[in-house]
Amino acid sequence: MLHSPAMQELTHTLLHSKMSKLYIYQALTSFVSSLVSIFMSVYLYSLGFSISMILLFALGISLTFIIIAPAIVYIINKIGMKYTLLLSSPFFFIQLLSLQYITTHPIFFHILWLSRGFYIALFWFTFRCEVINNGSRKSRGNELGTLQIISTILTTIGPVIGGIFLEYLTYNKLLIFTTFFLVVSNLPLLLSKDTKIPKINFHHKDYLKLIKKKTNRKTKITQMCEGIEVTLSVFLWPIILYIFLNNNFASLGLMYTGLSIVTIFVLIKLKSYIDKHSKKKVLKIASRIQSLGWLSRIFFITIGGIFLYVVESISKLISNISTMTLTSIFYNNTNSKNFIEALLTRVLYLHGAKVIFCFILIIILSFIENSFSNLTLLVLIGIISSIGLNSIIENEVY
Repeated sequence: MLHSPAMQELTHTLLHSKMSKLYIYQALTSFVSSLVSIFMSVYLYSLGFSISMILLFALGISLTFIIIAPAIVYIINKIGMKYTLLLSSPFFFIQLLSLQYITTHPIFFHILWLSRGFYIALFWFTFRCEVINNGSRKSRGNELGTLQIISTILTTIGPVIGGIFLEYLTYNKLLIFTTFFLVVSNLPLLLSKDTKIPKINFHHKDYLKLIKKKTNRKTKITQMCEGIEVTLSVFLWPIILYIFLNNNFASLGLMYTGLSIVTIFVLIKLKSYIDKHSKKKVLKIASRIQSLGWLSRIFFITIGGIFLYVVESISKLISNISTMTLTSIFYNNTNSKNFIEALLTRVLYLHGAKVIFCFILIIILSFIENSFSNLTLLVLIGIISSIGLNSIIENEVY
């Protein structure tokens, strides 16, 4: 395996790409995030927070992202991408700290979603700017695959470590451990070159122009479906698995680690294939299988056993393929002139859909019992949203 052509290509891409330091930075931050973020909604649930409150948490994160995104464009213009990425770290620490004290006062719940919103907005918006500016259109699938692989390698052990800390030690010790690696993760970024973007003025009222724009309707549909998928897979489904695994953090972490190992081997083989074949065809197949994956999850969660682990492994793998292919198409549809507008459109539609979807679910849950069976039925929405991921068109004009 170590001397296979696919592995040699991965090593070459990692060592010789001009995004090498960015790869390492993102991988380390993914590891730090995997220690806590996978368990965030589950941890809140274990502390007694209702599903509606957890959905309110998700809604608040996305609303924060939409509100501050124009300010991030201004910050990047002023201090560059590298320092904007570094600016995200204090907000990650604040969210960790607020989790520690969240049961002592309601204010910490609001600090949590607000700091989480600031963190993901500063980090992901700026990181995508970096990838679009420094990446290669011809080898986009290979680059994103490499990024996904090294991130997955480092995050493979993250859920297990986080689960063990939460199950057998204390959150306070996990906080110390995570803070140390948060500091370490910023070192590769400090060694990288800084990049600034052409000065762009964008105000909140300009969101209306993005809504009225008719040139990228298919992409907007895909982004709204992404928002629904994220809500289901990040905020609801982990709770369902946690309940199924008898409220055990360590078992949940071990399960996610096992899924990550399977993903690594397949992505190594697949990342170059995506560049040599139609990304749209790959996405079409992956989105349909992903849709069936949600249906299979619902069926096997009631049965349990080894079949659930098999279905979960396949679903997680296909979800990664869909994300990698979809992201590759999205990046290739942008250029140096329109990428900020494209990213802001994505923020508006993906996170706007999350806000609306979470609000609808909160209303529904106010009329029905928050039981295991009802939660499982809500996840069936993923069957439709997964198919919608295939709406995006290659070379669609922004």
